[in-house]
Amino acid sequence: MSARVAPFAEASYPECAISQKSMRQLVSKIIRAVPPSWLAFASENQWRVPRLRRMFAWGASLVKEQDAVIMHGVGEGLKFNAGRSHSAFILGTHETPIQNLIAAALQKGGVYYDVGANVGFFAVLAAHLLGSSGRVVCFEPMPDNVAHIERNARLNGFENRVSVRREALSNENTTATFLTSHEPTWGKLASVGKVPGRPSGDTQVSVARLDDLVEAQRLPVPDFMKIDIEGAEVGMLEGARETLTRSRPMIAMELHGTNEGVLDLLGSLNYDARAVGFTTPIREIAHEVYIIAAPRERADLVDLMERCSKVH
Repeated sequence: MSARVAPFAEASYPECAISQKSMRQLVSKIIRAVPPSWLAFASENQWRVPRLRRMFAWGASLVKEQDAVIMHGVGEGLKFNAGRSHSAFILGTHETPIQNLIAAALQKGGVYYDVGANVGFFAVLAAHLLGSSGRVVCFEPMPDNVAHIERNARLNGFENRVSVRREALSNENTTATFLTSHEPTWGKLASVGKVPGRPSGDTQVSVARLDDLVEAQRLPVPDFMKIDIEGAEVGMLEGARETLTRSRPMIAMELHGTNEGVLDLLGSLNYDARAVGFTTPIREIAHEVYIIAAPRERADLVDLMERCSKVH
């Protein structure tokens, strides 16, 4: 009597099996061999090429919700958990010009504000650059993001350098509706801009004026501010006038159709601004863009702004 042959689907070949851990290690080795400039180009253009997008999605699936090590960039070697967010955080290719600006601008012992900190990528980089005597203050209203910021700080032993304020910043102290999206870790105040393309619902969040928080909570005033808050830029700056006048920080900010209002307000505070990677005047740029702003009386920061905003 012949032996029963197991169907292929039921067969077990342990010698050929590749665990998720082994696959992650293999992919990590391959990625480390690729020049960072190639990775950055592929990351930026994946949305235009479906096959490239699928490749990135597959790679991202291997690191989602996993503690990993940043592969390139200013944060190379730091530990990071991107949650369900972008694989570019682990690759180290996320917003490379802003990484380079932060590396050039931050001094040991300084104070960095991260407004709209997401899962803490720039916060972790800043904590590393500022050293043990520096301070990173994050402002992030989404609970899941807050949990990831705190986790990423712990992974690197930065608990004493990184603190998280669970508010959205604007020009009033109130409670407001916050729109969420199926895009992981993304959200925005309902009062600004358009509804997200893949809305998943809304929630109520605390909103505060930065000036009031600095005074009431005795927060250290910033030397540098990174701002990415999906259209709430003008209200946030209006609620931070006293802090900006007092501390004169350098600012890196992503604009979401708020070019006119932001430039007018920064001008009233005696700041100059440049678009990162564009020679086009900021007021004429129709899409989202990062700008760098520096107080006009700080020649050193103005020079740094000019150098870091140039097209390469």
